[in-house]
Amino acid sequence: KPSVYKQKNPYIKPFDEGMIYSNCCRMLFNISQVEAVTGSNPFHSGSGVGGIGVYAINMNRLLFLAKDDFDFLKEMINYLMDVGARALQRKREWLRKHWKDLFPYLSFYQKDDKSLFNIFSVVGVHEGMINAGFKGGLFNDDAKDYAHQIAQYLYEKLHQFMERDGVLYSLEYAPSENAACKMAQKDLSFANAVYEVIEGSRSLNISEDTVLNKFIERSILRFGSKLFDLVEVEGEG
Repeated sequence: KPSVYKQKNPYIKPFDEGMIYSNCCRMLFNISQVEAVTGSNPFHSGSGVGGIGVYAINMNRLLFLAKDDFDFLKEMINYLMDVGARALQRKREWLRKHWKDLFPYLSFYQKDDKSLFNIFSVVGVHEGMINAGFKGGLFNDDAKDYAHQIAQYLYEKLHQFMERDGVLYSLEYAPSENAACKMAQKDLSFANAVYEVIEGSRSLNISEDTVLNKFIERSILRFGSKLFDLVEVEGEG
């Protein structure tokens, strides 16, 4: 059907009315193919598939600290994913306990939590590759290979969680449109704090988490001022 929206966006293709769609993070799914899950949910995607919550990992900051040291990066990923898995499981347990006390349509349409995922999202991989020293970020072939390594490792961790917890886990690359500016501001403040530590003008206690402070210390001891020398600054060259 003609619409002003389609006139202003000529690249939009019409939906196939014979399909059922569900949109998430710029990905388009035909969920009419999902036969293993029945029922519906309050969000009307028709499959009963959803998420307990989303735990975001800021890869920009991790790659800034680890550079191309994959073993160091994996240590930080392990810690953050373990924290995230515990948080998501705690929320799932709360939902199970209060399932019948929530909005009536939840327990009516969504019989249980078996089709709900614990979701991890990664954000800032392109920017992180730039801060790790890969010129051009994900437009760099070496950065793409490194990103693939990271993704495979993240999936390995999720499989471990699924076997351990007996629930569904998933991974998504989130564009973070609404949060991007705020995250960039916080990353800049973080980088300034790291620089002040290197210069000796502030203490190492950047984070309230002592484990994260130890990761920062290791990065500074290894790279020193080179942490910033490898960064590709916009407008250079």
